[in-house]
Amino acid sequence: MAKPPTVIDGDRRRYFEIARGSALECGAAQDVLQVCGAMTAEENQSSKALLDRIVAMLTKLGQRGYIVHEEQAQYDASGIDTE
Repeated sequence: MAKPPTVIDGDRRRYFEIARGSALECGAAQDVLQVCGAMTAEENQSSKALLDRIVAMLTKLGQRGYIVHEEQAQYDASGIDTE
């Protein structure tokens, strides 16, 4: 049996929020790499520009009202004995 659309919608939003949090953590990790000398300031800046776009995309996706559209099921109770 398929989950109701509101449950699927909530799951998608949660996954986008988790991914967004991970992308933000990557920015913090890049700062540590720069301080340790494993990444230059220019590399950090260019990588953060990409991360900014990724975070913006995930933020928008998490805000959208995603709903899974499925065909309406047809139920037939004519063959069921109700007595």
